[in-house]
Parts: sequence; structure tokens; C-alpha cells
Amino acid sequence: MRKAKLYKVTLPDGSACHGGSGKWYLPKGKKPGKWMPAVKNPACCRRGYHLVTAEQLLGWLDKEGLCVWEAEARGAVDAEEDKSAHEQARLIRKVGDWLRRGTR
Repeated sequence: MRKAKLYKVTLPDGSACHGGSGKWYLPKGKKPGKWMPAVKNPACCRRGYHLVTAEQLLGWLDKEGLCVWEAEARGAVDAEEDKSAHEQARLIRKVGDWLRRGTR
């Protein structure tokens, strides 16, 4: 079975935008960002690196000016209906910037 692609939504500088804190290591050119430090026992809404699938993504695009990144994860995972928390993750490439419909 193929793994679903994973995505992360951040502010343009890689900072958290849906609670939490911290800043992700951004990709440079074609090189992915560095792996984020391991977080043992990930648990949604409490600890770990939160990622979403394409099907879950739209629910997290609630503000203008957000960045969407393709991401990958490794290690332990805790999943819920709208997200998953991972022991380790990194950003692979920028997918795009989110602008509200009707803005230019």
C-alpha cells in the first residue's frame, strides 16, 4: 500500500500558525529541510509534528498568507480524523502560498 503524501501549513518563515510554537527548517533549492528533532510519544494536539493529507488540507487553510509544504515523517505516529502527529518530520518542498479565493 502506498503512503499518502503529507503536508504542513506554516507562516512564510516556517513558524507555526495553528497553535504550538517553533519554526521548521525550510528546504533550500532542491534540498529538503533538515529533520526536526525527535519528539517521543507523539499525541495529536499535545506533542509531535502535525501533518495532514491532501484530503485534510483544506480545513487548515483558514487564513490568508499561509505556506503549504510537502512533508515527510518517520517514527511513531498518532492519527486523528483531521491530522496526524509524528515523532520526526521535515519539509520537502514548497507547494504554494494560500490566498483566499477572490484575492489577487
